[in-house]
Amino acid sequence: MKKRRTTRAGAIGKGSTANDRGTGPATSASPAHSANESDEPIDEGDAAEFEIEIEFRRRLMGVRQLPRRERSQARRAAREWRRIALKALREKRRYERRPRFVWRQQTRPPAPD
Repeated sequence: MKKRRTTRAGAIGKGSTANDRGTGPATSASPAHSANESDEPIDEGDAAEFEIEIEFRRRLMGVRQLPRRERSQARRAAREWRRIALKALREKRRYERRPRFVWRQQTRPPAPD
């Protein structure tokens, strides 16, 4: 009696299945643009936030190189750094908006009585 061969997915048979890995040509890249490849120009505020996120991702990638016992502390430090950096960016934006708000208040016509 011949023993039937089972595939990784548990199917019985000789033919390839959709779950077989490495049996066919590689799938082509999607023609759709990713979110980062937008045609819109990135303004200064978005660029600063984008740079913070890139640096955060770099820090997380570096965590993988650390011994297991040090990873959680490094992740916490990276999250804390991102939180502080985004908070500082929000404060900067608020500080820059304040003069415009005051100017609008001063140039507004007086309310009718």
